[in-house]
Amino acid sequence: MRNASGASAHFLADFYANSNSSKNSDRLNKMYNIGQGGSDDSLSGDAQVILADLDKQLDKHSIPKSHRDCPECKLVMSLLYIGSVEIDYCTRCDSSWFDPGELKAFTGVDKDVPSDNLKSRKSKYHCPECDVQMNELVFLKPYNLLVDSCPYGHGVYLEKGELGRALDVSNPLRGKGLPG
Repeated sequence: MRNASGASAHFLADFYANSNSSKNSDRLNKMYNIGQGGSDDSLSGDAQVILADLDKQLDKHSIPKSHRDCPECKLVMSLLYIGSVEIDYCTRCDSSWFDPGELKAFTGVDKDVPSDNLKSRKSKYHCPECDVQMNELVFLKPYNLLVDSCPYGHGVYLEKGELGRALDVSNPLRGKGLPG
């Protein structure tokens, strides 16, 4: 049985391997309000392997800890791996921190925040790397998804559900899948 963190891992695995939100589980549908339901059996073999790997990481009694605290709940984040990409992940609030270039790798867009040239406003969060107040930016025009980015380029913070939205809105740009 998966915990809430495992559900988020399932979501990452599904998008990473398939680029098809219709194959998300019912639990993901409830968490992220996307997809049409389904089961793990509907996933491709690659997605099942990734899912099994993420579940295994989350089920360990000792998930590797990040050196970063979550900008939202201030707890130490955990480290998860998809392929060679290391993600800082908060198991309490299901948020994620992406170092420079990592979000770009997942979404397949040309940079971590493609619409970063649009007007921004101050975020309510501080960068977990340098403790400077981040900027809240539109992720991809014309979609109404705001993400938090360090003004010094240390990375991008996504609250619960925002990774799903980022992957969803960038889906037409990603083509056949994400690099591994």
